[in-house]
Amino acid sequence: MAIFETRAIIDDCRSGICGGLVAGITLWEAAILPSLLYNSECWLEMSNSTLQQLESLQLQFYRVLLSVGSGCPIPTLYWDTGALLMKYRILKRKLSLLHHIATLPSNTLANEIYLVQSQLQLPGLQEECKEFLIYSGVLDIRKFSKKQWKTFIGRKISEKN
Repeated sequence: MAIFETRAIIDDCRSGICGGLVAGITLWEAAILPSLLYNSECWLEMSNSTLQQLESLQLQFYRVLLSVGSGCPIPTLYWDTGALLMKYRILKRKLSLLHHIATLPSNTLANEIYLVQSQLQLPGLQEECKEFLIYSGVLDIRKFSKKQWKTFIGRKISEKN
């Protein structure tokens, strides 16, 4: 329903001032996505069907927003909107949480669990992000400041998308 409500909002003549497309994408990014991806940092071992459902929902939104049918090429939708695939949105959130936990003081429980999971290669957030960290050439996540990390993962995920 939120998709069609957003479409109704951007069809209002007043949204033409800032641009209907910009208003629609802003609503999607600021209101709908945060509620849809709430706590996605902790979604471990997601099935492909779940990711596909999220992706289908996002594609439906972009098709409704742009008034195009299902025949429109998917890469074009992402190119025109500047959007990320859902799997990369979730990965970005997981990487941010992993960096936060890794840079906590060493006497915190979360950091101790992170270190044990890393050393013993136990299932968890570290293992979920391992493939991307190897791809990116990150040997030690703790050497990045928060600002450096946000810039780095933003650039690397955009490359992959």
